[in-house]
Amino acid sequence: MDQDEIKALAVKLAAFTDLLEQRGDEAVRQTAQAAQSMEYSVQQASAAAERLTATAVAEFKRAAANLLTEGLRQPLEEAGQTMQAGTRNIQSATSALERQMQALQKVHAANAWKAFVASATASIVVIAAAAYIGMRTHQDMIRSEWVGLVNAAVASGKLAPCAEGGGLCAKVKNRWMQLAP
Repeated sequence: MDQDEIKALAVKLAAFTDLLEQRGDEAVRQTAQAAQSMEYSVQQASAAAERLTATAVAEFKRAAANLLTEGLRQPLEEAGQTMQAGTRNIQSATSALERQMQALQKVHAANAWKAFVASATASIVVIAAAAYIGMRTHQDMIRSEWVGLVNAAVASGKLAPCAEGGGLCAKVKNRWMQLAP
């Protein structure tokens, strides 16, 4: 793998990292929107409960007025039914809100896992690329040391092409010996 391929890999890795950051930002944005939606739902449920309470109080007042005119039995039954209906409405709204919160928690957990997996994958790719570059650099350093030794031997006159027609000769104890044909 040459330097251009390594640079291309680094550019791709940077693009992949940017994509992961964008997805992480999107997950954070979605979570914030979900929290706002949940807050809105809670406000709506609270407002509905207040309206229901006001309606129940008004109904109770009406029932009390009917008590005076029609007697006790019928208005008390109506007030009881109204309160039961109000209780059912509150329970229904609470159940719906709980279902929405559970769904939002699942979405949030899924987004968190997706971000974790993407980060882990990117980390593995970065570590692998760094290990590969380190290995190649080590090999290049060893090769460079060897070339330096060969150049030093040539410069000192202890390594040269053979005079007899080819190959490589080394000078050992003032005598030239052929190393390679």
